[in-house]
Amino acid sequence: MARTKKLKVRIAAAFLLAALMFSGAAIDAGAKGGEASEPFVPVWPGVKWLYDKVSMNMVKPHLEESGGDALFAADLAAESMMGASNYATALGNGRLSVEVSPWGELAVFRWPNPTFTDQLRYFTQMNGITLAKAVAVRMGEDAPTPDWRRYSRPIEPCPELGSSGAVMTESGSVLWAHDPVWESSREYEPPDSTILSTTLKSGDVTMTVKDFIHPDLDLMVRAYDLGGPVRRFFYHGTFAPFKAGPGEYTDPDPKKAGFAAVYLAQSDAVVHFYHEDRDRKAALELISGGVTAELLDLAYPAGGVFIAYGFIEGSDGFQVGPDSCEGKGTGALSGGVLDSRDGELENASYYIGKADSALVKDFEEGGHRTVTLAIAVSESAAGAVDMIEKVRAEGAARYRDEAADSWRAVWSSIQAPKVPDPGVDRVIRRSVVNLIQGQDKEGGCVVASISRQPAYNYDWPRDGAFFDLTLDMAGFPEKVSLHHDFYRRTQMTGSMAPDFVRIFNYRLPFYKPEGHWPSNMAADGTPGSIPSILAFEIDETALSVWNFWRHARVLSGEERSDYISRTRGTMRRSANALCDYVDMRQGWTRPAIEDDSFPPDATLHGVAAVLTGLAAAGSAKEEWGFDRTEVEKWRGAASVLREGIRSRIEDPRIHERAGWRGLAWSLWPAPVFDDFDEPGAVEIKRELAARIEEKMNKRTPGFAYLGEEIFTLALADREKGEYRELLEDALVFLANEVPFPGTDCYGEVTMWVEMDGRKLAQQRTSIPHLWNGVTVYLAAMALYEPEAFDPMKPDAP
Repeated sequence: MARTKKLKVRIAAAFLLAALMFSGAAIDAGAKGGEASEPFVPVWPGVKWLYDKVSMNMVKPHLEESGGDALFAADLAAESMMGASNYATALGNGRLSVEVSPWGELAVFRWPNPTFTDQLRYFTQMNGITLAKAVAVRMGEDAPTPDWRRYSRPIEPCPELGSSGAVMTESGSVLWAHDPVWESSREYEPPDSTILSTTLKSGDVTMTVKDFIHPDLDLMVRAYDLGGPVRRFFYHGTFAPFKAGPGEYTDPDPKKAGFAAVYLAQSDAVVHFYHEDRDRKAALELISGGVTAELLDLAYPAGGVFIAYGFIEGSDGFQVGPDSCEGKGTGALSGGVLDSRDGELENASYYIGKADSALVKDFEEGGHRTVTLAIAVSESAAGAVDMIEKVRAEGAARYRDEAADSWRAVWSSIQAPKVPDPGVDRVIRRSVVNLIQGQDKEGGCVVASISRQPAYNYDWPRDGAFFDLTLDMAGFPEKVSLHHDFYRRTQMTGSMAPDFVRIFNYRLPFYKPEGHWPSNMAADGTPGSIPSILAFEIDETALSVWNFWRHARVLSGEERSDYISRTRGTMRRSANALCDYVDMRQGWTRPAIEDDSFPPDATLHGVAAVLTGLAAAGSAKEEWGFDRTEVEKWRGAASVLREGIRSRIEDPRIHERAGWRGLAWSLWPAPVFDDFDEPGAVEIKRELAARIEEKMNKRTPGFAYLGEEIFTLALADREKGEYRELLEDALVFLANEVPFPGTDCYGEVTMWVEMDGRKLAQQRTSIPHLWNGVTVYLAAMALYEPEAFDPMKPDAP
């Protein structure tokens, strides 16, 4: 009886779905009309209403602070949902990556590549996806100090998490870097390196930390210089070693992270560690009686994650206990920060659980107050401790010089345009360096940001296309080829897979994954965030086809032949996959996810991207070895899309539903216009110029994506020069007034904050946001070396 009832329900559901699909098809057919009609995207009205209700509930609180800019508000909502960034910049070597806060705190410690596990327990307040009113996740007018308000410090549910230093003054006060007492500043020393110097001032007390990561070792060195009446220095870390699996990368506070920590007296170092068996009783027996790195490795022969840190000069005390979140209700034992508040450490040597450890260094009266800390991570305890011992034996200066020399060589080799403003030159070079730091040294993927909150620590092929364009132009084609090998390995296969969001467009909940990619990926190719909703994004597939075609044009000789041979099948599958989403009758694309769009849509954003990809595939020469019939199919589909855009581009409704980047991409790289004096191109240029002028004159509460508007308009304005002065001024403004002070990094959005009668730029969301950085480089290239873009744009079909 139960089975019969279930069968009837399923049959009824099937009939309902078929009726809805038929209804959608009928509506679609009735809406087509003439050739220049606005494309119609059928969608369940109830679903659209519910989605609009939920999304506007999340975005609405941010619309006022964004001046009504929906894209800007959506980016701010990402902070609300996933937590706000507490970063001034990132440092990394393609294996070990860290984020450093404006106050010199470590807020991310990611290893063994830029996408995988954050090995540090630190998180900021987040609301998640909620129907309730969004709660503030950053400080503003309520900030306790001007410095915290200047950088809008995130709200922290557990303020003592992370890793940073503290000083004890002659009066007995202990001042941690995360206390609201400091005025901060930062710079790179030397300027063409990734050695970051952060200075904190509080009255007559100063604390300066110079941070670097060695280019070839999983080693970070933090050199502290202390000034004023200081007699003791503390350092703490809530390191939480962990080997995460797919689906756990976005968790801001994984339950399994942070197994145990122990002070090794023989090595004068603290080791936080994780291993697969997680036997608490065995670990307690091992570390409670004193232990060495060698004994740890004997106990855990399969290895794990071991993070060791110690002072190069030696310590004068230690403490290992529960961190401030873990420690509530655990009794008398305190973690490093809480134990330091009375100016002393109790010398507790181990803790099983989420630990906060600390070391202390005393200074003689009148002595030189410097402390150097080495932090190393390895799959073995001995491997991590040995790196610290080598720094002690050989001196930190050697490792610092190796780091400086390595990045100086990269900095000087960057192919950059000659620009009249030194700030522009500095920022575009820093943006390329940040991009290189964001690439997995071994696997090749490139993250959107090393950020953990929001979780942008994945490879998005859409971003990747413009990252690779930048790397090719900047003179690093080998890094692009490595990146494309990652895309070759991760392209999806198979003829059918579930995609439930399709039902909202009256279609069966299945799609053909072959030729596409997950919308974002970790270093091993596994889907990153919300894969169940965003099975793939059509603009990413399209821009990847363009990316492959474009990169081959940069290469020559045997290198080019080898690349084409490796990539031919990948490009063919993607080009054919794009054809499945071209409506040859309407001259538009069929509904698909376009850069987080939901339900699936078909805006100018997606159409311009698909046109770019198919035009690139259709422009492939004989050396690609594609079947002539396939090439003609791609050209034909591209031609239909081009005519579809051209026949509608002057329709205001198309502009209103252009998607995030539809207007800009219609100028470049999509081959839409024969020349940029056509009425449709003139109107887009006017719109972009108006946006640029409004943003640079601070007539909005803030802005997003100014760099890409400058670079696409610059290419369209190349011959006429109507907007040349505006664009040059905008680039200087973007490079000198907008980046994070001292680090030249961008967040995803810029807010204006009123301070002392001035509007100062405040970077928000995932700093450094690599997309915004590279678009400044591309803007400079578009203004001063526009001919470099000529071979990068596919021919009109």
